[in-house]
Amino acid sequence: MYDREIVRFLGDVLALFGDPPRYERYCEQQLEPSLRWCNQISFYKSRFAEAGLFEGDRFHADRFAHVPPLTKSDIRAHLAQLQHPQRQAGRHENTSGGSTGEPVRFVQDRTFQARAVADTILFGMLNGKRPGEREVKLWGSERDILEGSVGAREKLINRVFNRVLLNSFAMTPAAMRSYIETINGVRPVQIWTYVDSIVELVRFAVREGWEMHNPAAIVCTAGTMYPEMRAELEAFFPRSRIVNQYGSREVGQIACEAVGVNGLWLMRHSNHVELVDIDKGTPIREAGTAGKVLVTTLNNRSMPLVRFDIGDMAEFAPRRAGEHLALARLYGRENAHFVTAAGARIHGEFFTHLFYGRSWVETFQVAQTAIDRVEVRYVTNGNDSAQQDLAAIRDGIQAVMGSSTEVSFEERTHIDRQGSGKYQFVRREFA
Repeated sequence: MYDREIVRFLGDVLALFGDPPRYERYCEQQLEPSLRWCNQISFYKSRFAEAGLFEGDRFHADRFAHVPPLTKSDIRAHLAQLQHPQRQAGRHENTSGGSTGEPVRFVQDRTFQARAVADTILFGMLNGKRPGEREVKLWGSERDILEGSVGAREKLINRVFNRVLLNSFAMTPAAMRSYIETINGVRPVQIWTYVDSIVELVRFAVREGWEMHNPAAIVCTAGTMYPEMRAELEAFFPRSRIVNQYGSREVGQIACEAVGVNGLWLMRHSNHVELVDIDKGTPIREAGTAGKVLVTTLNNRSMPLVRFDIGDMAEFAPRRAGEHLALARLYGRENAHFVTAAGARIHGEFFTHLFYGRSWVETFQVAQTAIDRVEVRYVTNGNDSAQQDLAAIRDGIQAVMGSSTEVSFEERTHIDRQGSGKYQFVRREFA
């Protein structure tokens, strides 16, 4: 059923997972040979030389942090120079979802794809789903949905995962009733979903009085799972494990919650992950301090990404001896942090808290459009109590952003998703 590369890679990682110190040693050993391969690529060769990463045949691991982060602008400007001259089997071009603006083009190969599939099977296995058991994917990427409907490759992948695909771009009342009926009929072991899409479906089910099958795991990805969201899902699916998963089209799987792991287990066999200070770029190693996520791919030989600034913020989990390295939490996109006139950064979760428990809220988006201006866009569910809460929301925003901050409100019939199908509740709309 599965490609030999998938089976071999999956077996290797599973054998290591149960022994965290051995797993960590294995992962640390993957970085140097990967960077030696990258040193044959013109773009990296010059950057590595400037950082002093290699002197003759000697590798200086302590200088890795001096290599400048790779930005999406770098990729757009130097796509050809970032590719290895040796052609790999199954080499093909792919694009990012474009959740932060213009999609980014990049090149991947057969090994990368096989190992990405293996990692997807892996995080299911670590949360109660055996390979081949039924799953539902509630997904919102227009490209993925179209390819999932008509593309031969996507149809094959859906068969590999024994997957039923539901389009979260079409979350009309009729569609959501159909999706609930499908989930109850299929009775999947796992639902893999955009986090905001499953929350939207659950809220609809509660309003309409529907019950839904409780799968072993509900894997939530492609968005920030705020504590209130997790609480809603756990209340509605009391027999399901709610799993936060983190990855991207550019690099594959990065981290996921797993039974027995404190936080989101970093899948360092596929990606070397660093956290750095957002202003200084210095490494963050201690738990509890938020930093920018940099990812170095270890499985893409056609176009490896080194210290790729993926645009997200996270913090490490506390770690005792013998435990896996993990993330305590994901803060989502860096642009979900608002910036005050005094230079302070306010995390987006503060603003989502202002809306939870408001009975009139269907959905909302808080946008910082300038250093002293915040727009609140909202959709009501017909309840007339919205106006009495707006003053309290304004007071909450001004309490952290400054009393001179202009806060405006706009009632809408709907709020658009991003081009990738993801939904961002809090966003800063300037650099």
